[in-house]
Amino acid sequence: MSNKSISIFPLGCSGLICYFGDSISTKTNQEVHSFSLIVQSKIGTKFKGIVPSYHSITLYYDSLNYSYLELKAELEGFYEEMIDFPKKREHLCFEIPVCYNTQFAPDIERVANANQLTVKDVIEFHQEKKYQIYMIGFLPGFPYLGGLNSKLATQRLIKPKMVEAGSVGIAGEQTGIYPFDSPGGWNIIGRTPISIFSSTYEMFKPGDFLKFKAINELEFFRLKQSFEEGDYFIHKEVHLFD
Repeated sequence: MSNKSISIFPLGCSGLICYFGDSISTKTNQEVHSFSLIVQSKIGTKFKGIVPSYHSITLYYDSLNYSYLELKAELEGFYEEMIDFPKKREHLCFEIPVCYNTQFAPDIERVANANQLTVKDVIEFHQEKKYQIYMIGFLPGFPYLGGLNSKLATQRLIKPKMVEAGSVGIAGEQTGIYPFDSPGGWNIIGRTPISIFSSTYEMFKPGDFLKFKAINELEFFRLKQSFEEGDYFIHKEVHLFD
């Protein structure tokens, strides 16, 4: 674990926020999720909500029963314990089918041209990694994924446009999936035929991993129908990650 200290500040009258530095990286984000697990296991009942993000955790508590200073002291103590937390942990890795055909990928040529690549290169590079979910936002269920190959890094669109549910995009050095039809400024390079959001259960959470698998147009519509009929379930495996 990192030797740097944690910084804790009050947030309103019943919240606090813990900062793990000011950089966005896989290492920092893993530290965030490790600490979240420790807090959840040790004093999770004291909090109404624990919300991890890129390099911070926001915690909401009952200010009638607990004080900010009391919780701050406990959290600082737990941070010191992280050195003994297992470095390798089990995480779920979800396989997301994606069709990169141009009808679902209006910006894939833009990404290719901006990085002096072919469209085939973009598809291959995008599939090559398991991406850690840094956080969920700005829409419910929207996974911000870290670890994108730097060869695919592309600036956001200058002017946002309407994006269809399931669209897979790139913005800067991140990739993500739109769970709903929404305005968006990410470069759309493909679409998944499955819904990644459910109002009744949590499909995946921050700290889990996603991997993309290319499918053709026929598979897209077959899987879409299968999913809508309740006959398709996302493939997932348990992996050990540092």
